[in-house]
Amino acid sequence: MSAQGLAQIFKLLEMTLPIEVHLLFDDTLIFYLDNERFLVAIDLVFEGYGVIVYKKVVRSKNWMLPLRETSSYIPRGTYKYLYAPKRQGYAMRSENIFEYWKQWFKRPQDALRFVLQIITQY
Repeated sequence: MSAQGLAQIFKLLEMTLPIEVHLLFDDTLIFYLDNERFLVAIDLVFEGYGVIVYKKVVRSKNWMLPLRETSSYIPRGTYKYLYAPKRQGYAMRSENIFEYWKQWFKRPQDALRFVLQIITQY
């Protein structure tokens, strides 16, 4: 587990997907896909890779949110694996509601496979 693994994941994704915006840090990779419909964050956590894939569902206002029990609020600029309360759920940021999926992997290849599976499924 290392920043080299994140760089490897990014290089493989960049060759296969049209990545629009990306941020690559020592411990985190964040990027957007499909006209910012998907946001993917991969963190180095627990000696592995914490992957969370967000899919924009709808634009809304806070008072319109009917998902209070199954949602979480994403703080500005934060798309971290550890902040999502469940393996799958809904989250709100600004005026957007996202559906998300998260999972932890030991190998970067498995993290890459998970990202591709979610994106192609939806």
